[in-house]
Amino acid sequence: MSSRDIIKPVVMVIGLVICGLAAGFLAAFIASRVFEGDAGGWGGLVGAIVGMAAGYPLGVVLGMVATRWIIKYPGSLLLGIPGVLIVPVLCFALAELIGNPDFIFGSMFIVSPLVGTIAYHLRR
Repeated sequence: MSSRDIIKPVVMVIGLVICGLAAGFLAAFIASRVFEGDAGGWGGLVGAIVGMAAGYPLGVVLGMVATRWIIKYPGSLLLGIPGVLIVPVLCFALAELIGNPDFIFGSMFIVSPLVGTIAYHLRR
């Protein structure tokens, strides 16, 4: 195992995080503008949180698709995309059960690209 075999997945995780954050911030900005006048001023905050929670995993998926088609990095999108999308569902379910949403919601931003990258590198 060479150092390239270790560096490639690390660079992929970093790239997926950057794509996820870019899409998450864009979705948060759009959702905060859509909900801006609702709920006595709290609509913008709710829209930003919902936009980030929905936009981040979609950005990670878009980054994975770009990795596959633009860079031609070999892997399985059929395993990587469900791996990315299952993490927010589990995080929100655990946040309701455990009662500590700060830690669980924050872990979504780290675990989602990791699980997606691991699943992307699995064989079909």
